[in-house]
Amino acid sequence: MSSEAVAAQDAIKPVFAGSLPANIKELVMPHVLNHERILNAAIKIFALNGYRKASTDVIVQEAGISKGLLFHYFESKKGLYTFVLEYSARYMMMELGAGMNDSEKNMFDRCVMAEECKIRMLQNYPYLDLFLISIQGESDPEVCEEAKKWADDLENTYVLHMLQHFLL
Repeated sequence: MSSEAVAAQDAIKPVFAGSLPANIKELVMPHVLNHERILNAAIKIFALNGYRKASTDVIVQEAGISKGLLFHYFESKKGLYTFVLEYSARYMMMELGAGMNDSEKNMFDRCVMAEECKIRMLQNYPYLDLFLISIQGESDPEVCEEAKKWADDLENTYVLHMLQHFLL
């Protein structure tokens, strides 16, 4: 390692070595909780109403936050929807990837594993499954292309996880 690289590492060490405030949880947790409340509220309202009829006023009321805070985190309703869409799809794919036993060859047992993944997912986000189903029929031109892309990706991931041993 060059002397410049060593000097750079030495300069960074004090920043990370014990420099976090003792009350880091109190500083970070409100932001984490706000994100979770916004995410759950947005998933629910978009799932029940679709993109066009979903109201940011209802989302902030459901989340228990101000509209200003919502738009502090997300620049627009479309920005919120696309975040929720991508987050939800990736979360479902991650749960399927982590929860499926690749060595299991029995199709019935694989279906049970997939449903167990869904149950774990719904414990964190009760309306997530309904939202993911709703994106398949999303027709608003502002978001329908993005929704279709993620719906197709989810379907392909699900089919791959369910049938991978039968396709080989």
